[in-house]
Amino acid sequence: MTVYFPSVAEVLASFAEGFEVREWKGIGLLVPPSYVKLPARVVQALAACDRVLAGLPLVRALADHRLFVLVRK
Repeated sequence: MTVYFPSVAEVLASFAEGFEVREWKGIGLLVPPSYVKLPARVVQALAACDRVLAGLPLVRALADHRLFVLVRK
């Protein structure tokens, strides 16, 4: 099975005609998968760091997922 993940540029180009980008963030940069059991305070600390790093231009591209906030033109 081949899985294809479009680049950020491809996603934004797909919506460019009708939408403008308000922002985009990376999600899941530091938070471990749910099957990894860590103490709650560690997960909370990682999640807090993830929220801070989510909007940094070079770092956000390294995240597992992306959140795009688009506004209709």
